[in-house]
Amino acid sequence: MQGPNCLYRPNGIECFPDANVLRESECNRRTGCGKTARPGLCGGRRVTGVPTAREFLMALRENSFMNLLKTIGKIGGIWFAAFSGIWVILQPLGGMTVLQKIGNQTIFLYIIILIITFLLSITFYTVLIKRIYVVKNDPVEMNISRTKYNYMDLLTESEKIINLLGLSLPTFSLESKIEFLRAKIREGLRIRIILLNPFSPATKQRPDRIYDVATNVPETCINTLTVLLKLQRKGITDDERKNFEIRLINIHPCIGVIGNETKLFWSPYLALYSGAKSPYLIHDLRKSKFGNEIQKHFDELWENYSISINISASGEDLKRFAKKEGFEPNNLEKDLLNKLEKALGDNIP
Repeated sequence: MQGPNCLYRPNGIECFPDANVLRESECNRRTGCGKTARPGLCGGRRVTGVPTAREFLMALRENSFMNLLKTIGKIGGIWFAAFSGIWVILQPLGGMTVLQKIGNQTIFLYIIILIITFLLSITFYTVLIKRIYVVKNDPVEMNISRTKYNYMDLLTESEKIINLLGLSLPTFSLESKIEFLRAKIREGLRIRIILLNPFSPATKQRPDRIYDVATNVPETCINTLTVLLKLQRKGITDDERKNFEIRLINIHPCIGVIGNETKLFWSPYLALYSGAKSPYLIHDLRKSKFGNEIQKHFDELWENYSISINISASGEDLKRFAKKEGFEPNNLEKDLLNKLEKALGDNIP
C-alpha cells in the first residue's frame, strides 16, 4: 500500500495512514468479535434485520447541526402522521367511545400510543436513512491514483471468480502474479481476462507522453499474452483449463477493471495519465447500481466484442478478428511476430 488510503464518506473523503482500518474485521469495527458480529449492530448482535440505535445515531452524527434539526423535524412529522392515523382508524371502530368509558385511564392509553408511534417513526426513518446511507457510500473507496491501492487484497478475497480488463495488464506478466492465478485456478475459481488484440490499431491510440518510460502497447500486450498462454497451455491441467479464459478485443476498453463476485475496482483511461496513474473507484456489487453497470460493460465486451484465445487459437485468427471490425491490422515488428508465433505455436502469415 502506497501512501495514506482514502475512504469515501457522505460528508467527504477521510484518509487513514493505516490501511488495516479498511479491512473491516469484527474487532476493529468495535461491534464485538466472533461469528455473530456485524457492522452497525450494537455489541455484535445476531442479524435480525431490525434497525438498531447505533444505525440511528450514526445517521445523526454524520449530519451538521442544521441537518440534525431537519432530521428531528422529519421524525416529528412521521410521528404526528402515525399518531393521527391511529385515531383515523379508531374512530370508525368506536375507539373514541372506548376511551371515554375508560375515564381516568385515558392518559395512560395516550402515553402508550405515543410511545408505540414514536418507536415506529424511529424505525421507519432509520430504514430510510439506511437506504440513503448505502447510496451515499457508493463507491466504498476512491482515490486520485491507482498506485494508492493494493488491488491484490481484493483478488486475494475472491472465492468464485476473478475478472481482469485492461489494455495490456503488464503486471500480470510477472511470475508472482502468474503463481497467484495458478493457485486461484486450483482453488476452483473462474478467471476471465480481457486484453487488447495486438493487431488492433487501438493499441496506438494512447499517446507516448503519458508514460514515464517509452511504452510500446502492442509489445506489452504480446508480453502479457505470452506469459498467460504459457500458463494456459503448459501450467495447468485440462480440467483446470476450463476455468481459465483469455479473450482479446479490438476496441479500446475505456476503463480498466479488476473484480470478483462481490467487489469491482475500476479506473478510466484518461488523456493525461496512464492507467496506473488514473483515479480509481471501488464498488460493492451487492449494493451498487453504478458498480453493476460497470460489470455489465465488462460482460458485454466479453460476450459480444471479443475473440476467445483457446488452445487452438492461431495468429491468423487474431488478424482476421481485427479485420472483422473494419480495421487494417497492425504491421507488427518481426521480433514481436516471432514472439507471438512461438506463444501460439503457429506461423503467422
